[in-house]
Amino acid sequence: MEHMVRILGIGMIVCLIAMVVPVAALNEGKILFPSETEGNWDIYVINPDGTNRVRLLSTPVNEWSPAWSPDGSRIVFESGGHGSLYDLYTMNADGTDVVRLTFTEEDEMGPSWSPDGGMIIFCTNRDGDPDNYEIYTMNADGTNQTRLTNTPEFSDIDCSWSPNGEKILFSSGGGDNNFDLYTMNTDGTNVVRLTDNPTSDDMASWSPDGSKIVFESAEPGDCEIYTMNADGTNQTPLTSDPARDYEPGWSPDGSKIVFVSTRDGNQELYTMNADGTNQTRLTDTPLNYEAKASWKYGSSITVTGPNGGETFYHGSPLLMNWSYQGYPGAKVDIAVLKGDTVLKVLAGIPIGSSGSGSYNVPIIPPSTPPGNNYKIQITSASSLAYTDRSDATFTISGPTITVTVPDGGETFYLGSSLPMNWTYHGDPGPKVDIAVLKGGSTLKTIPGIPIGTGGSGSYSVLIPAITPLGSDYTIKVTSSSIPACNDTSNSSFAIGVDPGSSITVVSPNGGEKWTQGSNQTISWTYTGSPGSTVTIEALLGETVLATVASGYPIGSGGIGTYNLTFPFNTPVGSEYWFRVTSTSIPAYTDTSDSAFSILPAITVDTPNGGENYALNSTLTMNWTFSGNPGSTVTIEVFKGVTLLKTLTGIPIGTGGSGSLPVTIPPTTPVGPDYTIRVTSTSYPACRDTSDAAFSIGAMAATFQGALIDVQSLAGGGYFVVNITTVLDDAGGVLHPGDQVTITYASGLPPEYQQDYEIDPDLEAGDSVEVFCTIFGTSFVLRDGNYVRGLSA
Repeated sequence: MEHMVRILGIGMIVCLIAMVVPVAALNEGKILFPSETEGNWDIYVINPDGTNRVRLLSTPVNEWSPAWSPDGSRIVFESGGHGSLYDLYTMNADGTDVVRLTFTEEDEMGPSWSPDGGMIIFCTNRDGDPDNYEIYTMNADGTNQTRLTNTPEFSDIDCSWSPNGEKILFSSGGGDNNFDLYTMNTDGTNVVRLTDNPTSDDMASWSPDGSKIVFESAEPGDCEIYTMNADGTNQTPLTSDPARDYEPGWSPDGSKIVFVSTRDGNQELYTMNADGTNQTRLTDTPLNYEAKASWKYGSSITVTGPNGGETFYHGSPLLMNWSYQGYPGAKVDIAVLKGDTVLKVLAGIPIGSSGSGSYNVPIIPPSTPPGNNYKIQITSASSLAYTDRSDATFTISGPTITVTVPDGGETFYLGSSLPMNWTYHGDPGPKVDIAVLKGGSTLKTIPGIPIGTGGSGSYSVLIPAITPLGSDYTIKVTSSSIPACNDTSNSSFAIGVDPGSSITVVSPNGGEKWTQGSNQTISWTYTGSPGSTVTIEALLGETVLATVASGYPIGSGGIGTYNLTFPFNTPVGSEYWFRVTSTSIPAYTDTSDSAFSILPAITVDTPNGGENYALNSTLTMNWTFSGNPGSTVTIEVFKGVTLLKTLTGIPIGTGGSGSLPVTIPPTTPVGPDYTIRVTSTSYPACRDTSDAAFSIGAMAATFQGALIDVQSLAGGGYFVVNITTVLDDAGGVLHPGDQVTITYASGLPPEYQQDYEIDPDLEAGDSVEVFCTIFGTSFVLRDGNYVRGLSA
């Protein structure tokens, strides 16, 4: 920004003083030249408008042929004379740090820098013939001095590099001092003659863009300045003056030429436009002589972007920016480097305007190797000295996709929207495939979704009610055309149920006793938005017994109800539950907190347990019923688990009750383990059984006697008693003097192997009193019967 402000400020000043100060004088660098004063040549610099003349070096010998290094930081020159030979030296631009480069007994003269500043070219007669000069190169520190030409019959002088560093321009001539201009490769091969004139052509130099050559063409007593194309064509005179005009050189922007002329009686520096117009005297030193000048511009190129740390992607543009000062040339060459390897050169790009330039590669090709070691180098197409590289490396990557939502930690609810967002760089292709993963498994793939615009894309889906709940979900977004270009959520997100929505069963919720055929109300409450309809299920234990309703309206105001008449064929049981579930989002569900019971619509009243009925007596069977479980019933008589008798087509009764009297046949097996079951003929599940067993043929008897024998048996035992006194004889089967055997526990059902009393200290010979039950001729202890000793 500071640099930009400075340029804007300069622009304003230019506008204000343009009528007073030539624009070219504001930033046209320095002109370097030798000047002879008091018989000695020293090196000076001067502004392009002739002001601020400064001597850089003053020694007892001559300094000659100074030339700026391409970056303007160093000066190469020859030093010697006054009886000594010339050697080559360099020094800083301010005249300090003088360093000698050559150490021979011959002359080294006419030095010139390579465009990159790394080498110096010069001519020397060190090869034996003092009148024969050949061209050499050396490193800028004087090392590696190498001969390029070997022409014993000619002298090769006045050499200079082309701005692109590919050619060397020089003059070559024989003993007749008729020199012509030539070019050759930098290794001395491919020599090409450019001029073939009767006059001597020398002191040539390239224009900054390499398209032109300026030179002097001399004949005895006269010398003029010409330009020609770089291939030697279109030789055009620029000066035509009786005096000598010679030793021309270009301004850094190629718009002007500086030269030496004697037209005012002394060797002075002049400038003119590149077409020869506006010839203007630069120096006015009657006591001095000026010689060939080297014009330096305060020029530079600086890469501003990419300058390190950036990332660019296949299929996206690569914008390259630079700033420049002075006039590095009209065009630049841009090299894209990966490491030290040049991958691409973009040649002849306009340098820009107002101190900045840019070039945009519209699309980075997919074939470009990915890497994080890229730089760009921008070099003046006119001079290799003006160049700069990115300060640090940047990255070129394949196209990328990055999931942004969901990216971990989010919770989404069944029935709600699942937003999926991503960003992309480069050109991953027009479409993506989206995979929804639970754990590591793909639950759903949504193919062919448009990738989006402007580097971002999105897609949303409604989460189906059947989606498994869990906190281990991720999404993966993959380019449909480049499968390797993909990304997955950084961490898991959850799919759950909205805690603001719920269904709660209110009734039945545990402990209720509902009768077959009764009408009951199933009720529930709900919150939020669990859906508009519900499914109602009846469960017996964990088994769904029936789906009572499906798609039933959930209700209103947070309350829902359903009236249900329980079928008469509903199985009787105590493990019933109801479950109410959202039809659209099954995760919203609730079940009764505890079980409720279904009671039979028919209930046995008598016999219902504990009764005794004698053979040939009347057994009256009574029941009650609710609703209309049918017009007739079936009555079943069981002894233990054995069905002894079935009575069918028995009218159910009226007013909620029914009965049937029967006479107990004398052939009926006696016993304490009888029950009856009354079942609706129409609804077999509608039935009831005596709660406990009743007896047939059982009689109570109490007597006293002498204990003859007592025996404990596995699971029971027996007593043998001689009856002395009959206290109670309901059946008329006891007589004094009878001997009876009384069994206990053994062989009886478990429920009769208790609640009787036996004196544990009884033994043979004891007097006892017995209360027992007689089944026919069997004497059995049961239900509170006893055998106990008499105290007297």
